[in-house]
Amino acid sequence: VLRIHQPNRDRGTVDAVAFGADNATVAVCGGDPNSARLLNVDDGAERQSFEGHTAGVNCLVFSKDGKVLATAGNDHTVRLWDTVNGQCFRTLQGHTGAITCLGFSSDGRLASGSMDQTVRLWDQGMVEQSRDIGAHDGAVWSAIFSPDGSQVVSAGADKMVRIWNVGAASPARVLEGHTAPVTAALYSPDGRFTLSCGGDKVLKLWDAKSGNEIRTF
Repeated sequence: VLRIHQPNRDRGTVDAVAFGADNATVAVCGGDPNSARLLNVDDGAERQSFEGHTAGVNCLVFSKDGKVLATAGNDHTVRLWDTVNGQCFRTLQGHTGAITCLGFSSDGRLASGSMDQTVRLWDQGMVEQSRDIGAHDGAVWSAIFSPDGSQVVSAGADKMVRIWNVGAASPARVLEGHTAPVTAALYSPDGRFTLSCGGDKVLKLWDAKSGNEIRTF
C-alpha cells in the first residue's frame, strides 16, 4: 500500500477522492483548506494544486475524458479546472447552501446537490445554471447521472431516493424504504438498477425503470 496523501493533522479530514481517466492520477480534497490536489498514483507526488474556493471543498469529480475537474463546497460555488494547467476557467453560482455532491454525464453536463435541498443541472457550456431539476425535503447527499444521461438519481436527508427525468420538472419515481437519511445512490453500468445506502445501515437494490425494491442487503 502506498500512502499518497496525508493531510496535516490540523487541517481536518479527507472528504473526497476521484481517479483521473488514465488511472494514473487521483484528485483529493478536504485535507487542505479551501483547495484540492491532483496527485500521481505511483509515487504520491503532487501534479497540480487547485486553489480558489473561499471555504472548504466537500466534493469533486472528473469529466469523463479527465480534462476537467469540478470541485464544490461550502462557498456555494462549483469551480471547473483545467487538469493540465491547473487553472480555474469557470465558476458556477446558483446554490444558496453548501454543495455536497457532484456528478458528470458522459456528454459533459454536470449535476450538483446541496444543503439548500436542490438538485441543479448545468449544461455543456457551463455558462449558467441551466435548471433546478428538483428538490428533497432536506440536504441532498448524492446526485448521479444514469449511464445514458437521461436521468439523475439523487439521495437525501429526507430518507428518499428520487429519480429525475432530465427533461422534466418532477421526479419520475420516488423510492421509499430507507428509515434514515440516504447518503449515496448510483446506477448499475447498464442503467437497469439503482443501489442506495444510508444511515439505516442497509443497501437497497431497486429496479430503475419501475422503482420497485428488489432486495435489501
